[in-house]
Amino acid sequence: MSVYTLVVSNPPHAGVDPAVTARYFGLTPAEARMKTNFPAPEIWFADADQKKMEETASALRERGVSSVVLAGEDLLHVPAQRLVTSFTFGDSELVARSEGSELTIAYDTSFAGVFGKPPSGVTQSRRKTGSLASDLGRPSASVMMDRLSGTAATGSITGERETTAFLDLYGSFGGEERRVSFVDRATDFSGLVSRTRDVLTSIVAECERRFASLEIDRRLENIRPRQSATVAGPHSGQEKRKLFAYGTVALSQLLEAISPELKDLTQYELGSRLSFLME
Repeated sequence: MSVYTLVVSNPPHAGVDPAVTARYFGLTPAEARMKTNFPAPEIWFADADQKKMEETASALRERGVSSVVLAGEDLLHVPAQRLVTSFTFGDSELVARSEGSELTIAYDTSFAGVFGKPPSGVTQSRRKTGSLASDLGRPSASVMMDRLSGTAATGSITGERETTAFLDLYGSFGGEERRVSFVDRATDFSGLVSRTRDVLTSIVAECERRFASLEIDRRLENIRPRQSATVAGPHSGQEKRKLFAYGTVALSQLLEAISPELKDLTQYELGSRLSFLME
């Protein structure tokens, strides 16, 4: 495991001059504009020299580019997803169930959320006959967690993970930091009294309505998921992605250098972890 300090984009940015920021990125002004227009968090720079990264982030902030400095190894310390298989919204609390356990979360609990979903028209990968998903689209929690975490990530399964909408809730429950996750096609959403066709959007609205202190990061909403270079190898459009954008070989190599545990992170999972660390 290598020690890296990361400079992470924290959009939105204000009053950015692409001609000025281009010098820091080592890009053309047009490429720098695309970088600062991307609405979701992403890793921009990485180096073993922490001071250098802090100076880079400070210089960017002085020019209206919002960025945060993180330790690369902190990506390993984000709470693991606890998949909600079913849930109930009570009068004063949310009861979230996962396989073999139940978590009660009072509505006055203070926590943060990350919501991610692909744009309209981007669907999950078509399932193959004999795949792990059930005909009803609700595989068991243990199977789905394998699919999401990468344990069973090969071929079409990884493609499904990369396009799966989710809501992660981060907070201190029962004296420890946890991540409670509602996942499309894995969570039973019959606990919703009223809902739209987009059940994850309905969950977000219901949580915002019921919880007194909840901030949800929506910057991964309607972000088109990219294929991981680790899984797909070089693919169409990859050469246009600069620095450590998701889908580049550079990012895959960086994550694996930080820890082999990180090499198969999907774009949404990486975005959720970055959001949590920037709170």
